[in-house]
Amino acid sequence: MLNLYIFSFLAEDEIIQSLLNFKESHNEDDYFTAARGIINFSKERITDSNILKEYVLRRMLEQPSLPDITKLRNFLRHDIKLIYNDILAYDWNSLFVRCGFLPFSDIATEKKICDIPGFALSLEAMIQCESNEALGGALLAHYESFDMTKTQL
Repeated sequence: MLNLYIFSFLAEDEIIQSLLNFKESHNEDDYFTAARGIINFSKERITDSNILKEYVLRRMLEQPSLPDITKLRNFLRHDIKLIYNDILAYDWNSLFVRCGFLPFSDIATEKKICDIPGFALSLEAMIQCESNEALGGALLAHYESFDMTKTQL
């Protein structure tokens, strides 16, 4: 279970919940719930990168009523560290293959055009982050660049 301050809604997300349950139990139903959700999301993707990372990051960025994270840096660091370590940096595709399931990297769809200039590039930069510290910095930069208190896709 993810005990988060700012992004607590992620723990309630059916896809993320199913993934975390699958990681622990390898339950087939959890895999299929997550896979169907990611396949559904694929028609909304705006990058060519890791679809699961895009899903998680977009849920974080597009949450309505997100507080001003620039004022909550210690809480943000806590959340980013957990999200990065437990979800984003985890090798889900290897786990799926080891358990006899198709990896999410097999989901190949065309990306849609994002109406907000630079948004997809900023998201891509976050997807490519190789540490929770880098992700925290990229998230803050994105938040400030796009004034996430007002911007929605």
